[in-house]
Amino acid sequence: MERKLKIAFLYVVYSSEIIASTYYDHIEAFGKHSRHTIDYIPIFPRFNENQGVNLSCYDCLVLHYGATLYNSTIALLQGLIKEIKAFPGLKVYFAQDEYTTPAFAVSRIKEMGIHHIFSCANSEETFRAIYSKSKLPNLTFSTVLTGYIPDNMYKSTFPSLEERPLDIVYRGNTLGIAWGALGAEKFQIGMKMKKVLQDHKFTYDIEWKSDKKIYGSDWVNFLKSGRTTLCTESGASLIHHDIKTRDILLPTIDIAKACDTYEEFEHKTSSFAKHLINDGKHTISCIPPKAFEAIACGTVLVCYEGWYSGAIKPDVHYIPLKKDWSNIEDVLSKIKDISYLEQIQKTAYNDIILSGKYSYSAFIKAFDDRIAQLFATHNFIESKQYLVPYTKVLKDLPKFLEFPPIPLPLPDTKYMLFKKSVKRYFPILFFIIKYRVQATKGSLKYLRLVIVKAYMLLKNSVRKFSPTTFFIIKYCVQATKGSLKYLRLVLGILIGLKAIIRR
Repeated sequence: MERKLKIAFLYVVYSSEIIASTYYDHIEAFGKHSRHTIDYIPIFPRFNENQGVNLSCYDCLVLHYGATLYNSTIALLQGLIKEIKAFPGLKVYFAQDEYTTPAFAVSRIKEMGIHHIFSCANSEETFRAIYSKSKLPNLTFSTVLTGYIPDNMYKSTFPSLEERPLDIVYRGNTLGIAWGALGAEKFQIGMKMKKVLQDHKFTYDIEWKSDKKIYGSDWVNFLKSGRTTLCTESGASLIHHDIKTRDILLPTIDIAKACDTYEEFEHKTSSFAKHLINDGKHTISCIPPKAFEAIACGTVLVCYEGWYSGAIKPDVHYIPLKKDWSNIEDVLSKIKDISYLEQIQKTAYNDIILSGKYSYSAFIKAFDDRIAQLFATHNFIESKQYLVPYTKVLKDLPKFLEFPPIPLPLPDTKYMLFKKSVKRYFPILFFIIKYRVQATKGSLKYLRLVIVKAYMLLKNSVRKFSPTTFFIIKYCVQATKGSLKYLRLVLGILIGLKAIIRR
């Protein structure tokens, strides 16, 4: 019988206001679907090298892509760099944005001793164009997508195409030509389509600038408001081995933000063409998560022709748009043909959503199998007894409590915390609370401070955002005289409430 591995999952906490829900959907999937034991460890802003975290109790270490190794945010890892390097078990990294300064990433991967990368590269040639064979001869990889279909999208209902008020909806991204022609497509398709539609009777909501981005449930509702949405492949066609070239091209991002048409952008960036001689030499691309989200919302894709990880096919799952726009009139006629759209919608939904091939559960099953295979292949020694360096934490207790409140690690954490308690997922925090409750003999004043400081709802306090909940907690803590068992339940409830409010 296969042994259940104990996995330390290192990730970075970002505010839901500045990052797409795909980020936390990806993180959450491991705890929900893995057959192995997943312990989530936030590496920023929680830990630094003075506090430390003991990884010796784990069989495998997973470093999530939020702690990117491809630029200066490696500083987020400085508190754990020594622990990761010394970790004797299997070390894997989930990579994204691999085309950004790969030389920097290669040195970090070598330093930390990463064994395997879950990469967006779809071939050995592309992978080795990023991760030098001479410097990382034993590094292996598995090809994955940047995101999959969230569990809640399977339960989503959507209006019929005829009921939707808009013909075309889209939100792009202004990347300039810093990552080649492929990166530029994200705003190019929006700019060009918006200009074309000015001469046609279509209803649309098309934007590409950062202040027009939409997140969370608003994004889902936005997709459901349109019969079709534009789409391009994720990735880049220009890999920056030379950081100087990247820095030269980065100003094109600001140029793109200031332009209203693609012709204007091309004119203003014509002098940068000489720095694009390697554009297309190696391309790293895949289907974007927003394509899956659109199909789950019953919204028909209008895509530039491309590979899309082999997941979707032209005229079967999406309406193909040639990159030279030579078939734009044909595309527009198809967008007006409701019966044609319904056929594409039904086929895409059945093949992509109902098949389950691109669900997070299928992704995690493949991850579990690969991890077990890698662990057995490398003949790693089983993990040591579970030990957390509490004495070191106590030493820095005042400093720890001065940090901002511990953010919610996952959008749907409440069910896990109700079942398995804070103790497992936050052993260090759990010990701090236990220590302080004992030291103050269950002081209600301090308990309220811990609750408000560590699990603050949004910006201010439980009292401000949910006065009824605050009263119930206060009453119950008084009734139990600060019982540690009840306190764990209270903390679980607060995290669950925060998840609901954040959504």
